Amino acid sequence: MSKKRSMAALIMALSMALPFAGCKKNDTSDTTSRSASPVSGATAAKATDPYFDAGITSLVMPTDPDRKVLTNSIASASFIGDMILAEYYQEYESPDTTLEFMTDDDSYVQGMALFDLKGNLVKTLHSDWRVLSASASKDGTMWLLESSVASQNENYVRAIPMKEDGSEDTSREVRFPAPAADYIEVGFLKITEEGLFVVALGGDMTVYDQNGQKKYSITDGSRQVLENLYEVDGKKYIVSVQYDVSENSFSTMTYVREMDIQTGKFLSEKELSSFLSNGYPMPARDGAYVTSDQGIFKADLAKGEMNQVFDWNDTDVNLSMLVDCKCQPVSENEFYVLGSDMHDTSDGSVGKSLIHLTRADTNPHAGKTLVTVGALNTNERFLDFMYEYNTDHSHKYKIVMVSYSDAPDDEQDNLESRILLDLMSTTPPDILLNFNDGITFSDENTMADLNEFMDGPNGIDRSLFFDNIFRSMERGGKLFHIPLTFGMEGFVANPAYISKRTGWTFDEFESVARSLPQDVTFLSDITKIQFLRCLVSMSLDKFVDGKNKTVDFNNETFKKYLEISKTYGCESTDQDDSGYVFTADGSFLSSSESISVATKFNEGMLAMFHEDVSGFYDYWNLMRGSTGKEKPFLIGFPNSNGEGLRVSPTCTAGITQECKQKDAAWDVLRSYLLYDSMAKTPGVVLQAFSVSRKELRASCVNVQSYYNTIADEDAKYLEKGFLSSDKVTRRVEDADIEEFLQIVENINCSASYDETIMEIIVEETLGYFAGSRTAEDVMKNIQSRVNLVIQEK
Repeated sequence: MSKKRSMAALIMALSMALPFAGCKKNDTSDTTSRSASPVSGATAAKATDPYFDAGITSLVMPTDPDRKVLTNSIASASFIGDMILAEYYQEYESPDTTLEFMTDDDSYVQGMALFDLKGNLVKTLHSDWRVLSASASKDGTMWLLESSVASQNENYVRAIPMKEDGSEDTSREVRFPAPAADYIEVGFLKITEEGLFVVALGGDMTVYDQNGQKKYSITDGSRQVLENLYEVDGKKYIVSVQYDVSENSFSTMTYVREMDIQTGKFLSEKELSSFLSNGYPMPARDGAYVTSDQGIFKADLAKGEMNQVFDWNDTDVNLSMLVDCKCQPVSENEFYVLGSDMHDTSDGSVGKSLIHLTRADTNPHAGKTLVTVGALNTNERFLDFMYEYNTDHSHKYKIVMVSYSDAPDDEQDNLESRILLDLMSTTPPDILLNFNDGITFSDENTMADLNEFMDGPNGIDRSLFFDNIFRSMERGGKLFHIPLTFGMEGFVANPAYISKRTGWTFDEFESVARSLPQDVTFLSDITKIQFLRCLVSMSLDKFVDGKNKTVDFNNETFKKYLEISKTYGCESTDQDDSGYVFTADGSFLSSSESISVATKFNEGMLAMFHEDVSGFYDYWNLMRGSTGKEKPFLIGFPNSNGEGLRVSPTCTAGITQECKQKDAAWDVLRSYLLYDSMAKTPGVVLQAFSVSRKELRASCVNVQSYYNTIADEDAKYLEKGFLSSDKVTRRVEDADIEEFLQIVENINCSASYDETIMEIIVEETLGYFAGSRTAEDVMKNIQSRVNLVIQEK
């Protein structure tokens, strides 16, 4: 088995963190029609509330029973009429394992397959042709768009219909000219109601008649036309995107254009960037739909409206499945959805599931109190918990999720105001997820002190958790947001130049910098602005008191932050320099630029570099190096108190002060803290640290098992002479896990951001870094501007 593939499989399995929200919108027009959110609805579920039963079927390709399967994955899937077209990958163990990275031609299988709407495999499309796309014609016939392979004498693309028995009807083949490329891997096919063929092959779409004769190409000036054609109520629409790239910004504008399919002329145009920000519409039987993290929306391309037809809170589905999902509505009472299937694959591959949603007669949660979670984003672990909690009918409560990032543009631009209005409503959100950044939601004006619940009659045993992480998140002795998962941030230090420690003061930091040999660089991979942001984030509450509306940037500590970041931060860093990803044999998977940075560190030319560590897997990638070398170590940012690494929360939760059912909200948070995800999915490696001692240790043990298996393989390669001793993977010993857990135990500070304030600091500091302004002038302006912001909040 290829080691690079095995590493890729593990990395795929580590993808535990995912956004629960779409990207930020640009337009300010209100073009979205939304159903009432749970924030403004009832506080208890009724039997008459809409509810959909969810039947879930994994799309599975059969494998060779006589061979060991390494990977069996459905990589992508789409609805084509009443069928599902899926691309699959299979990897089998190679019979020749004497050489590293060697596999035979039969060990890797790739192809396309058709499934029905019950999830049954209908036909495997594995031949001398590569299936690029498919489309159902008006009479329901399935047509495939296929490209010839490079070994064939002719290079062309064809559309070919399938017979009822699943075979291809070559007598009705329609040919199209192929691009100059020898091998075409992607394409798009749409057969219109008029019988025209719309084909895209890595460029502009082209319209052909029923004989394959070109009619015209669909172009829209400098805009990029997306490879899709929408047929709604007899009208045809295309979507095009205008990219605006400048030195300091990148923006997009999205347009929907109605067109005359016979002539190719555009009939109308609408600028709908806001409307389409949750994703581009997917064609369906009766129009176009957008599937977002909040629900399913029908797109009215003529009016520029998006009307919600389904809410994910009206069913019990693990929302972590909604990755690149697509829908096929049947009626208002029935929907088909294609989602991810990430939990059923032991090899780390990603599959696809078919979700069949049908309206139930009664709501099984009737009588339960609704606990509303308002989220900016979340991770897979929280979504797993939410699914487990809601489907356990012994609970008296039901969690409903509201995505604040799924709001129209005018609300996105004033998101803080919207949430504050919701907090003053008759049914405010009970829990805010990932609102720890920003001073507005960091005091008792908006949030409850969670210490009172943690130490109350229905509290938790703090000894089961890293209580120091809880304490690091306190503001003024009160805990407003629990770090459900977290990472840690600081520097990876070379022990040849820096004595082992967890943190340092400003004087110690600069003393080490001055003591280095001339040919050794002190610090790499962090810009002046990044360095300043890191330093300020560790003590923002010392400069800004949101509760009392006071500001103090005119002090020696902030001045020292300016001096340190200017002196030791880089002017710029190449984007690729951020990666330090090792393969199992000690080489790199990142770019040549990253290799040079890592090599400088390994060869003693660099004293330390900036790094975010989000799990023991990341930690050991940085620590293990080559056999016989002393391990590097992690050290925190310099500060007045010599504190060590800082917590970087990746998922937080807090109970709002206006919550009218705080006991119910605490029951949800307490249940999450006690939720044992490792028991549900044994062998999993958590990408983000868990505050649970048991869970974090279990995740470390799983990483230990993974790397020690590779180390055993390396020992065999070394014995056979296929691997040099300096490339042998370092084993993870029990002592290494204990050392890592002790590092976590010693963390005592956390990051705190307010992006509005940070933007002011960055704007004012650029001149200081350029040498055109004094520190005193910068501090004075920051003091004045931030004070205005605080008074307005």
